[in-house]
Amino acid sequence: LVRGGDRAVSILILFILMFYVLAALIRLAYFNVMEEERQKTEGGCRKTYIGLPVTSAALIFPSIMLLQYILPFDITPIYYLALLVTGFLFVSKIQVKKPGVCGVWIMVGIGAVEALILLLALLLVRHIH
Repeated sequence: LVRGGDRAVSILILFILMFYVLAALIRLAYFNVMEEERQKTEGGCRKTYIGLPVTSAALIFPSIMLLQYILPFDITPIYYLALLVTGFLFVSKIQVKKPGVCGVWIMVGIGAVEALILLLALLLVRHIH
């Protein structure tokens, strides 16, 4: 994983990646079971999530990638730290308010802006090389 790098660092990175994937899988499975149970007892729409929704990663990680174009240093360690923190938040007991229609549109807008900036950055890098 780390070219010419330390084996311990490669193992740590592999651990972080596996932890992130497992946390996301556990979060999705737990959410499905809890939602089934909630619908049997409460019905209606859910107002909050327990743990950070996995879909939030679609906004978090492109934002971090965009920082690489702004900051004058390598942010790879920050990226791995974000993976670790996000994984913990997936399985945490924090309550996250479910966004309303306006909140969803704001997230879609942020995602679209991120996608556009990343696409422009990719085209710029290809044009330079």
